[in-house]
Order: sequence, then structure tokens, then C-alpha cells
Amino acid sequence: MSSQLHIPYRSLWKTALLTSPLLAIGLVSPILIASGKDLSLAWLAVPIATVVCLLAWSLNIALLRFRNRLGRWQWLQIFIVGGTMIALSFLVYAFAYDLLPVEAERLAMIRYVNAFAVNAIIYILIHMRLLSQTQSRLVEENAQLRMSGLETQYQILKDQVNPHFLFNALGTAKSLARRDPALTEAYIIRLSDFLRATLQNGRDLVPLHEELRLVRDFVELQQMRFQEALVFTCAPEVQQAPFQLPYFSLLTLVENAVKHNAMTTDAPLRIEITRAGARISVRNNRQIKALQGPSNGTGLDNLRKRCRILGLGEIDVQDSPTAFVVAFNLLPL
Repeated sequence: MSSQLHIPYRSLWKTALLTSPLLAIGLVSPILIASGKDLSLAWLAVPIATVVCLLAWSLNIALLRFRNRLGRWQWLQIFIVGGTMIALSFLVYAFAYDLLPVEAERLAMIRYVNAFAVNAIIYILIHMRLLSQTQSRLVEENAQLRMSGLETQYQILKDQVNPHFLFNALGTAKSLARRDPALTEAYIIRLSDFLRATLQNGRDLVPLHEELRLVRDFVELQQMRFQEALVFTCAPEVQQAPFQLPYFSLLTLVENAVKHNAMTTDAPLRIEITRAGARISVRNNRQIKALQGPSNGTGLDNLRKRCRILGLGEIDVQDSPTAFVVAFNLLPL
């Protein structure tokens, strides 16, 4: 046992009070039965034996504080307390000599065996309780360590979100600056306001309507560059729905659609957000750019891991030649 283990004294004493009368019956019944007499003396023998059992419990509980010193010799506790109980049986026998049957003296060996047996039972009960507590503590510590590990992992994933988005946003600003410097200035001012709002949010989960507000702000930023080439729709059943979801989850999917797909006024990129019950979907038509920078799938992989850690299960990705759809579960507010 660990030296740091807390001894559950209250629980042990409760067990002692509950089991002592039962142990007392087991202690005196063989003697009364073997004596050939009836059980009329049980009214006296059982209470006395109950007191003896409580004393045995007291000694065993008191010796727990020395258990680390005994080390591998802890089992000697059975003989220490058992010997004490035998000594007590002599005192009890002397005290109640006139009340006991004459056969009690020749049944002394049964008393000795019973004393050791009862004490062994008490010893086993105590150590079963201590083992149970140790197991519970280990399970709790493992759960805490696992939760701590998940929290650390989630924090790492969350810290990837804003830099990932910022990198792509700056890439958009660079591309815009080559074509329209005046519009670039307006874009950067709007982008700074948008980033200020996003960086103030340190929560793991946000209400759906707050995430949608970020998505709309992002889409408006992109429409400053692409105008009618980017079409965004959000189904009515999504608006004000009483759900929450991982921070930046919808925004990541919308951003990925903008990043990886070509769009023109004649062939616009269409992004649509829908909801069915507690499951939300982001769909865009597939118009893969002929030339685009390398992608390591950080955004989608990040979302997949965050949903898993937060207990939302796996995200569902449907990739076809004409459409790309990602769906995942929501949590009620």
C-alpha cells in the first residue's frame, strides 16, 4: 500500500459495528453447541463476544498506522491480535466461570481456534477495504491524468486555429494587393477588426449563433475580393438554434472551401450551411483550383480531433467530383 493512502477510519468503524455481532455469534456458537447444552446462555455469551470482537477491530485498526514499518511482516498482525484475543478469552472465562457450563473448560482449544479465525476475518475485511480504496484512488488518478492529457492536447489544437486562419487571411491580402491596393486597405482594416473579435474568445464551445456571426463576417471579407463569385447561404433552421459547437469549427470549413476552390462570376463558389436535428453540415460545390499552394489538411484534421476530444464523435466527410460536404454533431446549450 502507498504510504500516502488515507485510512478510511469512519468506514472501518462502521464495518466493525455491523460485523461484530455476526462474528460474535460465530465465535460462541460452536462452544455452546459442542457443550451439549441449549442456547439459553447466548443472551450473555453473544454480547460479551461482541465486545471482544470490537476490541479485536480496535487493535487491528490501531495497528494500521504501523503497517509501513511492518512491511512484508504485516501478516504478523493476525497473531499479535489473535494472541491478545486469547488472553482476553481467559479473562472472560474467569469472569463468567460460574455462569459457563462445566464443558467450557475442556473446549478451550475451540476458543483459541475461533479467536484466530475471527481475527483473520477482521484482518481480511480491513485489507479488502484498503485495497478497494487504493483501486478507486488509482482509477480516479488515471481519469485525472487522462483528462489532463486531453486538455493539453485540446489546447494545442486550439492554439493551431488562429495562426492557421491568420496565415490564409494574409495570403488573401497579398493576392488582393497585387490587383487592387485601395481595396486591400479596406480589407486589412476589416480583417483587423475581425481578428480582434476572434482573439478575444478563449472558450472551447460557443453558441451556434456566435459562430455564424463570425462566418458571416468572414464571408463579407471574402466578398470584398470575390464579390458575386462567392455565394453564401444559411438555412433558416440553423438561425438561433439552441446548440453549441467547437469554436471556429464552421469558420474553418468555410475558409477551406474558399481556399481550395476556384470561383468566378460565371461559375460562383456556393457555400451552404444546413442543420438536421443536432447535426450541422457545410456544403460547397467542387471547383478545384488549377494551381494552388500545398495543403496538409491541418484545418480539417484539427476539427476532427477537437470534435473527438469534446465528445462529439467523428465528423462525416463526403467528397465527390461535384460537392464537398462535412457534417458533425452539435451539443445542446
